[in-house]
Amino acid sequence: MKNINRRSQQIILFLSVSLIALLTAAAADAQMMTNIGDTIFIKNNTVLQVNGSFSNTDNSGRKPYIYNDGILRVDSNFSAPKDMIYKGTDTFQASGTGAQNIAGLSFYNLMIANGGQKTITSNAYIRHLLIVTNGTLETGTDTIQLDSTASMTEDSVNAVFGNVKMKKYLAANSSYLFGNIGFDITTSAPIPGMTSIVRVTGGGATMYAHGASSVARFFDVTPQNDKRLNASIRFHYYGTELNGLSRGDLALYSSENKGTTWNYSGYTARTPGNNHIERNGVDSFSRWTLAGISMPLPVHLIEFTATPANNDVKLFWATASEENNDHFDIERSLNGHEWEKIGKIAGSGTSFEQHTYSFIDYNAIILGSDIIYYRLKQVDYNGARTFSPIRKVLFNSFSTDESIKVWYNSSEEQAYITFNADNGRPANLTAVNMQGKLIARQAMNINQGVNQFSLDLSTLPAGIYSITLSDNSGVWTKKIVKY
Repeated sequence: MKNINRRSQQIILFLSVSLIALLTAAAADAQMMTNIGDTIFIKNNTVLQVNGSFSNTDNSGRKPYIYNDGILRVDSNFSAPKDMIYKGTDTFQASGTGAQNIAGLSFYNLMIANGGQKTITSNAYIRHLLIVTNGTLETGTDTIQLDSTASMTEDSVNAVFGNVKMKKYLAANSSYLFGNIGFDITTSAPIPGMTSIVRVTGGGATMYAHGASSVARFFDVTPQNDKRLNASIRFHYYGTELNGLSRGDLALYSSENKGTTWNYSGYTARTPGNNHIERNGVDSFSRWTLAGISMPLPVHLIEFTATPANNDVKLFWATASEENNDHFDIERSLNGHEWEKIGKIAGSGTSFEQHTYSFIDYNAIILGSDIIYYRLKQVDYNGARTFSPIRKVLFNSFSTDESIKVWYNSSEEQAYITFNADNGRPANLTAVNMQGKLIARQAMNINQGVNQFSLDLSTLPAGIYSITLSDNSGVWTKKIVKY
């Protein structure tokens, strides 16, 4: 093996595009290029080819530096310290025919060519293009992050396997492809803001639950704003990722706890010939994958909600199918960590039909907590158990800055509510008598700034009533006396 050790302070290559610097003597005579703390400039229209490995190391604290405005081709391992400076506006090409390790640096263009498995050795950053023309690029436990304007080119065989991440700012009423990583988002009026997507593919991307499996791909989507988004998504996949599933049987599934339990999310449009599935009306994001409808991912929770209802909390959940489900335990917590069982509902055994369930936690408001947490513990006949996502209910959720005031005007027989709102949102105004019977209800829209609403109590007898103002996050309750 020949060792070419470049020790000068700067190495500047002025090679024309027709001339390739071949650092080799014969095909069977592999070489090593070593840069110890020096600076290498690869000029425009210049190709530097290393027919072997390329090692970059520090020299007495001085970092190696490569400024690449040409093409750097390396046929074997490319090693460098994580903080090495690698700049320029052209291409690093992993061009060996076999396995190669690639240092995780900030590349302008990174190209995988000539076959074989290439592996990054630490987190890498792509400023412009990630191109896989022939071979595979493995990330292992590391991540390749694409710049917000970067993009990726691959196919079903020549592809990136592992973790690919991108962050973009999502405005309203716009479409985003996220660098062609396979998850497209079209926004509506609410603004998701800065949004991160992590794509995971390959052997570690298959989600399992009770023996059912997903495609070998999932996405973790995290927007800055994750409420009432009403977005549309398109989930792309390759036929090589199907794990035996039928394209015509696929549907979307989402998980709020990183794949412990899954909710069936269905689809709006399914295009098997183009290997993608679409869904409209997505209000929030989490982890997303694809699995079969005929063999969906248990636990098959379609919906689980916890809603304040006057002084109570009403729980509702629905399942698309169940497998050996003996019962559900309903659990409650005041701190999100310590749980108590407050009820039990029998399950439906093994069923492929939709079932709905409900449970009321009566007088939950008297617990004196502004926030109450709920979850379901699903228990199989053999004692195995899984937990649902946690739902949170807020009592007195309106900000103290909003200064809510409630009073009764006896001359008009009206109950009035005034407050200064931090933001606009839909809400409901209700009145309940001391027997818990709903006797008045009014839907309304809260506007940012000063609001005043009224309830007509003229048809009601004298007595004590609970006036409740509720929005999608919780309720505020006040008692008044009609006289």
